[in-house]
Amino acid sequence: MSARSIAAAVSSGTSSARAELATSLAAIEARNEELNVFLHVDRAGAEAFADDVDRRVAAGETLPLAGVPIAIKDNMCQVGVPTTCSSRILEGWRPPYHATVIERLLKAGAVPVGKTNLDEFGIGVFAGNHEFSPSQYEINIWHADALESADRTFLFKSAIKEMAAQVDLLATFMGKPWNDEGGSGYHMHMSVNDSHGHNVMADGDDLTDTARHMIGGLIEHAAALSAFTNPTVNAFKRLAP
Repeated sequence: MSARSIAAAVSSGTSSARAELATSLAAIEARNEELNVFLHVDRAGAEAFADDVDRRVAAGETLPLAGVPIAIKDNMCQVGVPTTCSSRILEGWRPPYHATVIERLLKAGAVPVGKTNLDEFGIGVFAGNHEFSPSQYEINIWHADALESADRTFLFKSAIKEMAAQVDLLATFMGKPWNDEGGSGYHMHMSVNDSHGHNVMADGDDLTDTARHMIGGLIEHAAALSAFTNPTVNAFKRLAP
């Protein structure tokens, strides 16, 4: 049953938010052990939200998402509900505030049911391996647009440093932490799409003119770009073998 159909049924009185919630909770109970979708099911809270929706509908309020059960990713804050971003770092934390998206969902009559699983902090690490030097690791993060990639990279660095500190270790992302050991680096793979999402860098098995111009521009301005890619003394030293 679609969200639109549920909202129409609840709004018309042919169903209720409580009844739709009961259906969702039964499905979660039947399949969650197998699928591991929900990290936390807020049954009591969801029932309270559903009762509130039914009261609002009975009072004549128009709600676009009346009684629609909603699963909330565990990186969105909901008052009093465990929010961990699927990480032990935040284990047991219960937010004192709603995220804006939660406030808007509640205003529209949706019924948050619980928190669902995600890659830790939503960073998107898909592979990792030990590198050449002692305690050196390569971590691979799924591709995304430039701004999201930058945010996830910074979040990843912060999370790793915090996790290491909790066990009295020091994690560093310095380019050249030791003179006599191999350096670290940030490998960035870039692709360019047009406004329709089409790849503008490939022409069959060949490169397009756009791709050649982009590569040529990066090479032409490599020295100037080092001010952004290697902004500290230590990072600039990483340019040497």
